[in-house]
Amino acid sequence: MLHRNVPPLPNGPWLLPPYVVLTPQPQLNMPHPRGLSRQSPMGSPRASPSPYARPSQQQSPRPAPRPVQQPSPRPPQRPSQQPSPRLAPRPSQQPSPRPAPGSSQQPRVQQQSGSPSTPRKGLKRQLEPIVVEDCPSPEAKRRPQGYPAGELPPPVSREAECSTSSGSGTFTAANEKWAKVSEGILRHFMERRQSKEMYSQKMALRNKVYRILQRIFPLCGLYVVGSSVNGLGSNSSDMDMCLMLTDSEVDQKNEAILVLRLVSNSLNQADFVTKSEIIYAKVPILKFSDRGSGVEIDLNVNNSVGIRNTQLLNCYSRLDWRVAPLALAVKAWAEHHGINQAKFMTLSSYSLVLMLIHYLQCGCRPVVLPCLQKMLPKKFQEEDVRSLNLYEELPAFKSHNEQSLGELLHGFLCYYARQFSFSDSCISVRLGDCIPRAAAMAHRSPKNTRQQWKFICIEEPFDRTNTARSVYDYAAFQLIVNTFKTSLARLEATHDLSCVLPTSRSPPSSRSK
Repeated sequence: MLHRNVPPLPNGPWLLPPYVVLTPQPQLNMPHPRGLSRQSPMGSPRASPSPYARPSQQQSPRPAPRPVQQPSPRPPQRPSQQPSPRLAPRPSQQPSPRPAPGSSQQPRVQQQSGSPSTPRKGLKRQLEPIVVEDCPSPEAKRRPQGYPAGELPPPVSREAECSTSSGSGTFTAANEKWAKVSEGILRHFMERRQSKEMYSQKMALRNKVYRILQRIFPLCGLYVVGSSVNGLGSNSSDMDMCLMLTDSEVDQKNEAILVLRLVSNSLNQADFVTKSEIIYAKVPILKFSDRGSGVEIDLNVNNSVGIRNTQLLNCYSRLDWRVAPLALAVKAWAEHHGINQAKFMTLSSYSLVLMLIHYLQCGCRPVVLPCLQKMLPKKFQEEDVRSLNLYEELPAFKSHNEQSLGELLHGFLCYYARQFSFSDSCISVRLGDCIPRAAAMAHRSPKNTRQQWKFICIEEPFDRTNTARSVYDYAAFQLIVNTFKTSLARLEATHDLSCVLPTSRSPPSSRSK
């Protein structure tokens, strides 16, 4: 029986999400009549030609094959078939201590555990809305308790990761003039990266919000996305969450705003929520903050592309230990020069991270990062976000690039100040290369329009829209290009990180994504 325990809303038959929960009828403690089928909850007779009755179950009950298996004539036939070369070794394999027969019996037990009766029993459990399993290793056989929806493991220690991950753990570049810049980038990362305590606070806040949302939408899923979980966040980063109600598209102009108003009314009654406000944008969000910790939250509805690119960026941050320090340095550099505000017609933090990954893919030699969507097409293909395995082990990859953090930051500024052509090329992390601007504009979809491809073209890896569509003013575009050129000139002249990046220990006043 299908249960969809979601209260209907005006103008919203779509609000009944397709996350259907399959629950059987309650089994009463009463004997079944002799003429009724045990497997039919409606009590249909066995001999009736009902289309809901299975013909294989009507002919003979399950205990019927058992007396056929009891008189087994096979054991007396085995000694008589001793001349057969295949049946003769069977009695001699029992006392044999060789491991080969033991290993051949092991897959037989696995085949019995995967019998057709197993998935039938699985349907009698109520399906969890959206749960990301906490699988410490692929060899784990028992399903653990699991993290809530969208939760990723806490950030690992970068000190231990530098010695085991790909790339050079120590700065052994031939040109030692960038050593001071490298030390400044690493110090900046160690001071401002997201701590485990902040991560735990955000996950606890997510759980409190999820309990409130379940009262309105019992079958909803709540994902934590963005820099809080992709491995590239800081203690001053906002917290982005995605409320999933259906696996189909949602009208962001009308239906999403209706949902956000209902959520806002419920959250305003909670004592820990303050400053609730709806921001009307292409993807509308509900902004509110936690009264205790001061963490600012941006909540959207059914923007599943944010869940996918969070997984992609998390995988890139795990491939090489230099990605996270460089990402925090680039975002702090852009914020310091006023080009990291999408609402002011400049670049978003997501666009800056894609620009950095693109440079590490094809702007430096040897490359630091591969193209994951080419290397693992099945892992990042379009599918239900509930089936994403955020803990899947990545294939071993070791970069032959041994450049230091300072050299890579200098190469990043040089690539976009002197080499990259903003007028003709488009950044494509999906392909790991530059593509012509016309090829990016040729892709047609409801979200991809020609008007969004203005001055800077950065292809979104999944829906293939322009993530830099906020840069639609020529003056803002010139500010971005000039910032790259002036920062490069200062860094080459002084070899000092403080000339392009604030190195004070105090975190920035405004939170960044």
